[in-house]
Amino acid sequence: MAEHRVWTDEELLALRPAKRFRTLTDCIATDCIATDCIATDLDQVHPNVLEQARVEIREHIARTESTRTPER
Repeated sequence: MAEHRVWTDEELLALRPAKRFRTLTDCIATDCIATDCIATDLDQVHPNVLEQARVEIREHIARTESTRTPER
């Protein structure tokens, strides 16, 4: 069996979002991370990881959403 790279949360967070997505997708596809180890309960997520995700989500929303309200 081929040995797979082990990624820390800090290493994954250091990646740009698109690269992180590709890396995680590749890992799941090749079973180098077990999908049952992915936290679906936010209480199980390390606070630093959760805060970094929140920051990135807010930045993404700020970049992509228009400040104008749609006309009706």
